[in-house]
Amino acid sequence: MEKIEKKGGFAGTVAQVLEKLAGKESDLELKFKDLMIETAGLKTTLTGSILLNIAYYHRGKTLEEGK
Repeated sequence: MEKIEKKGGFAGTVAQVLEKLAGKESDLELKFKDLMIETAGLKTTLTGSILLNIAYYHRGKTLEEGK
């Protein structure tokens, strides 16, 4: 697999991965351990994973055209 250069923090890296997956149907699993989230002054720590099923198509193509 092609190496992805880390740019722009987490969001930038995820955007690069999604761009590499353009036009392909794939699963992307994000795993995290002791992830600290603070919302409205409340803090919580999470451990787990998120599985994204990606059907990513370039703009201008309908879902049927992308298949």
